[in-house]
Amino acid sequence: MNNIKNILKVSFVIIGTLIGAGFASGKEIVIFFSKYGEYGIYGIILSAALTGLIVTLSLKIAKENEIKNNKEFIELITNKKEKLGCFTLAIINIFLVISFYIMMAGFAVNIKQELNIPIFISNIVMSIAMYKIFIKKVDGIVKLNSLIVPLLIFITFFISINNIITNGATIEPEITNIKGNWIVSAILYSSYNSIILIPIVVSLREYINEKKDIIKVSMIVTIIFILMAMGIHFLITNYGISNEELPVLNILGLTNSVYKEIYFIAIIIAIFTSAVSAGYELLSGMQIENKEKYKRVAIIFCLMGIPVAYIGFGNLVTYLYPIFGLLGLFEIILIIKNSIAKKDKNWYK
Repeated sequence: MNNIKNILKVSFVIIGTLIGAGFASGKEIVIFFSKYGEYGIYGIILSAALTGLIVTLSLKIAKENEIKNNKEFIELITNKKEKLGCFTLAIINIFLVISFYIMMAGFAVNIKQELNIPIFISNIVMSIAMYKIFIKKVDGIVKLNSLIVPLLIFITFFISINNIITNGATIEPEITNIKGNWIVSAILYSSYNSIILIPIVVSLREYINEKKDIIKVSMIVTIIFILMAMGIHFLITNYGISNEELPVLNILGLTNSVYKEIYFIAIIIAIFTSAVSAGYELLSGMQIENKEKYKRVAIIFCLMGIPVAYIGFGNLVTYLYPIFGLLGLFEIILIIKNSIAKKDKNWYK
């Protein structure tokens, strides 16, 4: 029973990390999948499969080598090449900072739009809440996600299934005058997510008792990811793609105000869990041993997000995520290369 609980706990933390403001709001789904019409469905499946592979290989490497943190993980996959390791770690840390503040911006946009609460006040509240989680470290993150991610999944499924029952699953042909390729877009989506995902996956290795549990976690994450992304994709394609910062909420606002209020809760959960993962991994990477110093750094880190939130959530997602997708692909290649070099075909038994 404990083994099953741990598998679910790890799966929920990973889902909570993946499903951030961009995903839940529909903004990422539009940018990376829905704009390609029916090919967006293939893109979701490809991206989910690649994400599952990343989870599998990262947990495998961390478990086999008893890796404690992301720094040790990077040293391993770069074969302890100092310059390469420093470069890779720098990319990851920069992205974690940006991702953390993107989540804070997303939180502010949603609260401002739905509740008309000033950005300053909403982000003060979020900063305090995140600080409380940060000081409890990885155990706090696991408990948080175990409690609220199932609610996030349920709400998303509920809204998605209702949409499909009401309107069907509209599969539009590829939209004309769209720049880019659905395959490249799907790969970029997985690769930029891997930057924030891998550090948290590595920190969860202690919750994995047997190597075969890694496959179970990967399968759960892949299936849930596909179902959630498909649900949001069909909602967007049924009502038309827009350039709004919060496509799903705008659609629900026009169709069902009650569902909009329910889904607003899901977005807030998604933002919070993803922000916590990014923020914790950055703080953890600093390897601050002194508890009081760690608390001071955590407070400053949280409060710095308040002015960043004024930049605008949509702009951050549109321009920064694809760039980091290219950089994240580099880390994925290193992980796959390391796994192939091992030539251990029986690790999952």
